[in-house]
Amino acid sequence: MFRGNEQGTGTLATRGVPVFHRIKWQFKAGKKITGSAAVGPDAVYFGDWGGTVYALSREDGKLLWTAELGRLLTSTPALVDGILYVGGADAKIYTFESQTGKRLWEFDTRVPGKGRPWMGIRSSPVVSQGFLYVGNQHGRFIALDLEKRAVVWDHQNRNWVMGAAAVAQRTVFLGRMDDYFYAFDALTGNIKWKVKTGTAVLSSPAYADGTIYFGSNDRNLYALDAATGEERWRFTTSSWVESSPAVVAGSVYFGSYDGHLYANDAKTGFLNWTFRTGNHVHSSPAVVGGAVYFGSYDGNLYVVGVDSGTELWRFAAEGGVLSSPAVVDGVVYFGSTAGRFYALE
Repeated sequence: MFRGNEQGTGTLATRGVPVFHRIKWQFKAGKKITGSAAVGPDAVYFGDWGGTVYALSREDGKLLWTAELGRLLTSTPALVDGILYVGGADAKIYTFESQTGKRLWEFDTRVPGKGRPWMGIRSSPVVSQGFLYVGNQHGRFIALDLEKRAVVWDHQNRNWVMGAAAVAQRTVFLGRMDDYFYAFDALTGNIKWKVKTGTAVLSSPAYADGTIYFGSNDRNLYALDAATGEERWRFTTSSWVESSPAVVAGSVYFGSYDGHLYANDAKTGFLNWTFRTGNHVHSSPAVVGGAVYFGSYDGNLYVVGVDSGTELWRFAAEGGVLSSPAVVDGVVYFGSTAGRFYALE
């Protein structure tokens, strides 16, 4: 699922690509790719702006199956126990057998009579302990019991949900476009606490060691006590922070629309280093081994060292890279706004 786990840390226990060797394969989709891929044992799964879900062989990029969902797909699918969960532009959750593409069931997250037809799901679904958590542009965030296929609780207002949730310590953490960041009880939906930021929160949060980290379009990255919501620190950039942070080994890494990747001390917020790209960084970083992988709208995938931000290598893609890279078993998977999907090793 998005960011590699339900805590949203963006860190993966796998083999990275510290040195670029070659393009293993590439695939041309029908439209832009801005969401990230879910990676299974044998296949990678992603959607494009034409509303198509693709399943490609990890070995050679061969097309295994597709599903047409009609319109814009921007969120990252969740792959759990052989089932692929996809959020659609019609605000429905669609489920598929990951190996065959057989459609299993769907669930409409809308409240009847509210919202407009084009308002869909931009938030990536998160699956945890038998529940699926997802929000939509109708302003509804739900906890769906997957066995009963019924909403256990929801939270509604008039503002969109764009980011994915993080789940940890029986708590669901979520930012909304009402300028607030929330902590909900995972079982009941009761609000444990909420914190107001300066404007909309589109970044997905990351939980690590009792702290929740997230960005806001008020230009700040926030670090809050996960139990109380008390602010531990904030760090101000020069533009929006829609990139979702990665947290590992005492450091937090995130991008900003000011074109930089930042590395800060996770406890104090002290700036360790920055790396400048040629355009805004919407892509959320992935940390594997001693390297940080992320994209920029300047058309490059960048790989930099975790300790100093020294560039290890870069790859010039066709189109901008808003997609967040997935790094698994020595291969980097990501898409571009030109509709290219790459596997690099």
